[in-house]
This record gives sequence, C-alpha cells and structure tokens, in this order.
Amino acid sequence: MGVLAYVPYIMLGLVPFVKREFAKVVFNNFVSVYAIIIGLSMISWIAAMLGYISPIGRIGEDIEALNAQGKVYLVYPLSLVYIGDLAEFARFCGLFGEPGVVGTLGGLMLCALRYNMKDWRCIVILFSGLLSTSMFFYGLTAVFWLSELLFVKKKFGVILLLVAGIGVSYVLTKDNDAISYLVWDRFEWNASEGKFNGDTRGGFSESKIMQKIVPSGEVWLGVHDKEGFWDEGMIGASLWAAFAMWGAIFVSLYIIWLLLVGYRYKVNKWDYLLYCFAVIGCMYQRPDVFSLPHTFLFIGIARYYEFQMRSENQSIPMRRKNYQIGTALNSNA
Repeated sequence: MGVLAYVPYIMLGLVPFVKREFAKVVFNNFVSVYAIIIGLSMISWIAAMLGYISPIGRIGEDIEALNAQGKVYLVYPLSLVYIGDLAEFARFCGLFGEPGVVGTLGGLMLCALRYNMKDWRCIVILFSGLLSTSMFFYGLTAVFWLSELLFVKKKFGVILLLVAGIGVSYVLTKDNDAISYLVWDRFEWNASEGKFNGDTRGGFSESKIMQKIVPSGEVWLGVHDKEGFWDEGMIGASLWAAFAMWGAIFVSLYIIWLLLVGYRYKVNKWDYLLYCFAVIGCMYQRPDVFSLPHTFLFIGIARYYEFQMRSENQSIPMRRKNYQIGTALNSNA
C-alpha cells in the first residue's frame, strides 16, 4: 500500500488535539464494541471447555508464521483454543493468538474506565482478563487498586481485607494442580533466571536478539533485513524485539511522546504514574505496541482521564450553585 499504510498512524497523531467530547464518544464506542465481542467469545469458549459445542475448524498448519512456532488452534465461533500444554489450553485468548493480548487490551480499557463495576462493560472485560491469567492484567489490576485504596481513598482496612482474601484463596487452592499451574506457579520468583515464572519476555530468545543487534549497532535503527532476521530463529515478544524491528531511537521517541501525552491530560500524579506503568509494562511484554489498537488505547486512556477530570470539576460548582439556590429559597420562605 506504500504511503497509504501510514495514513492511519498520521491520523492517530491528531487524536490528542481533537475535541474532548468527540474523543470520549469514539473511545466509549470502541470499548462497547470490544466488550460485546469479547463477551460472546467468552460464552463460546466456556461452552467449548464444557464440551457443549464442537470446533468448526483448525488453523496453524497452513499459516507459515504459526507453523514455524508449532502453534495450532481449534476454531470455535468467535473463539480460538490453543492445542498444547495445559498452561495455554486452559487460558482464554478470545479471537486473538494468545491470552496475553486479551489481558493487555482489557487492562488498558479498565484503567481508562477506572474499574467501574457499575458499568457492564467493565464486568465483562474484567472476567475476560481473569480467564486469560495474563500476568500483565493481574499486575496492572493490583497496581491500580493499591494506588486507589492506599493513596487516593486511603482505605487501609480494605487493603488488609484484600490481602487476607488472596491469602485464604491461596491456601484453599494451592493443592489444586490446575489452579496452581495456571495462577500461583506463574507468580513464583525464579531466582536462577531472576524473574517470575510467568514472565516469558526475558528468556533465551530475547538474549539471542540482544546478542545479535547490540554488537552490530543495529539496535539503534533496527535491523536492515527484517525477514531474514526472523528466519534465523530470532523469536521474541519483548522490548528487544521492538528494538530489532524499529530501532531504539524510534522506540524511545515513541515512549517519550506517549508519556508527554499522558502528562498533558493527567488527572493527578497517581493516575499519571498508573498510566506510565501501563505504557512501560506494555512496551516490555508486547513488541506490537506500535499497532493501531495499542496506540489508540494509550491516547484514549489519557483523553478519557481528562474528560473525567473536567466532568468532576464542572459538577462541583453545579452542586454548590444548587445548594446556594436552595438556601436562598429556604431563607425567603
């Protein structure tokens, strides 16, 4: 497509400057469509896990990229199921190629909506993230509620209850092989590798990429022969993979630009720190953060925070005005 392929990205660059109401409507519609699709996908996935429906096909052998990685998926209506070990088979990935995508997209949307459980979309997205057992989703959710309860609402008792609840859940389920394998084992610290067991972004593949692009100097602008580079067996899904594809200079400028956008529309310092955590966390564990959905979500979170701040600031004078009118009427009476 040539130059036309870059038009959507150029248009995304204008999103921070569009009118606030328009940005809110677009982001809300995007989240609503996603919640409906992922909700139907969850219903299909649960029915498949319980054996109520049969697959309508399979993909993987006929797709070169998937076949090279040995990945094969059973296809159900609006849902894919990975044929492999239990850790992947029992994780919800929806319409995407891996569960981490569900966790990443869902976590970003819930941050923007501030985990508002009065919103049906948040409930649907929350369950999809929990079923994906994505470390990013669990980590982002924990950071959000800790910052919200500890620094914003200052409800220390609630934090103690949550910690106690997690502890009780662990004691009751740690001997269950399936739950332990899917959840608790992923959060165990691997001292020999210096990372959590569920962290698949700092392993051998990433080390190979680093050893290849750093000495050659291609780390700065990206590798010249991208197809040949991946044909050599360089498989990774971390920030090093992004450096290989785009170069450290461009990746750094992109991160700085996103952080500046977040700072421009920040509500308070805690929300901004959460936004920074989400952006940098995505960079660490997703090499495709330059895709349209991710870029749209990063900017959407910042603009949605701005809308919430303006709405709250406007509602306070209105309440004061209504109070003053009511007081004047009472005094006249």
